[in-house]
Amino acid sequence: MTVLATGNIQHDYYQILIMPTLSIFAALGVDFILEKKEIFNRKISFLIIAIGIVFMFAFGWFAVRDYYSIQHPNLILAGQAVDRLTPKDAKVVAPFGGDTTLLYYTNRKGWPVFDRSLKEFKKAGASYIAFADPTPEELHLETLFKPVIVTPEYAIFDLTQPTKQGLIEQKKN
Repeated sequence: MTVLATGNIQHDYYQILIMPTLSIFAALGVDFILEKKEIFNRKISFLIIAIGIVFMFAFGWFAVRDYYSIQHPNLILAGQAVDRLTPKDAKVVAPFGGDTTLLYYTNRKGWPVFDRSLKEFKKAGASYIAFADPTPEELHLETLFKPVIVTPEYAIFDLTQPTKQGLIEQKKN
């Protein structure tokens, strides 16, 4: 089931019904093999069942192991920096193409996408914005808001502390 389900992770409602059914039929098959001593040798039956279970776990693990592999270690670094350098009750904007991994590693509530203006984020309670692998466009925020930390791996800006240029921009809007 793990191998079959990997193609449709978001919509797993059909799996909810089929999993118990497949489990019941697998258990009935094992029960049949163990109960029919005159047809199946008991030691060979246990060996076949054990091999089947090992293969089941092995194929399942090989199918899902990449889900536990972080391809962007800078997400973890950025999240840990936010966790270390910001208050625990801070709300964070942590955009990474809609991926919630960066927001998860911040251990904060917030937004995983940049889908509105900074002014609207501030009205909603956002106090920091964090970027992993910041681009030059994202680093431009340094002219508008006080940077908490800027490295090649990540950047964090304090949305509650505008720079002089940021104050001028806010007055324009």
